[in-house]
Amino acid sequence: MRKVLVIEDDFYIRQFYTQSFIKANYQVNEASNGTDALKLLEKDVYDVILLDIMLPKVDGMNILRIIRMENSLNSKSVVFVMTNKDDMNDKKEAFEIGVDKYFIKANFAPKEIVHAAEESLLAKVKPTS
Repeated sequence: MRKVLVIEDDFYIRQFYTQSFIKANYQVNEASNGTDALKLLEKDVYDVILLDIMLPKVDGMNILRIIRMENSLNSKSVVFVMTNKDDMNDKKEAFEIGVDKYFIKANFAPKEIVHAAEESLLAKVKPTS
């Protein structure tokens, strides 16, 4: 079973994503702040990580930097930034660090995010020509 970590401080938004991934047969873990997220990321490997940028305790960009470090358990995970902060500088920084996709939450339904995760995971396992 594939695993997803939803890192989102808003309870209701977190539940929307969690329920959508559960319906798609993923095992889901959740974190409501950056500190809890980092603890989970140290213990387990995730296929997909949904990451909000504006989080209490440790912000999403710093978490993304830690995820993409070579010695991170999750350095090869699919990481989607999920934010309502539509700022080109943040988007550019996220892609420079190594995010796979950058979504504005208000523009995408949770099932679209699940679909994007499936596509990204399939793309990672396709042999290169």
